[in-house]
Amino acid sequence: MIALTPKILVAEDDSFSANTYRKHLEDSGYTTMIARDGRQTLELVDSFQPKLIILDLIMPVIDGFAILKLLHSKKTLSKIPVIVISDLDQPGDIQQCLDLGAKLFITKTSIDYPKLIQTIDQILALPVHPFAKS
Repeated sequence: MIALTPKILVAEDDSFSANTYRKHLEDSGYTTMIARDGRQTLELVDSFQPKLIILDLIMPVIDGFAILKLLHSKKTLSKIPVIVISDLDQPGDIQQCLDLGAKLFITKTSIDYPKLIQTIDQILALPVHPFAKS
């Protein structure tokens, strides 16, 4: 029997960032799917059924704030943990994301990938990752 790995939806329109997140997540044993805009993000929330979402705020079609509001407003979707990773770093933007249910806000310039994976593991209540580098 094949063990299923937790699925993470990466909502990021910048290809370099999206592929970097994907590489780190998949190297750590996660299954990923990338959404390139807000509409695709909402479609994949339904079809891919992620256990966690990594969300950029500045995206085409529907922005990350609107996605957070929609997720927060629906009982079943509000249970999906969201980590916001964005270039926006104003205290008001950060607080708005946290008020809308984001578990964590990280600015793109300060990403520490091992710590991000560790945080995701903790959010999803997984044991220490077997692929984690010490």
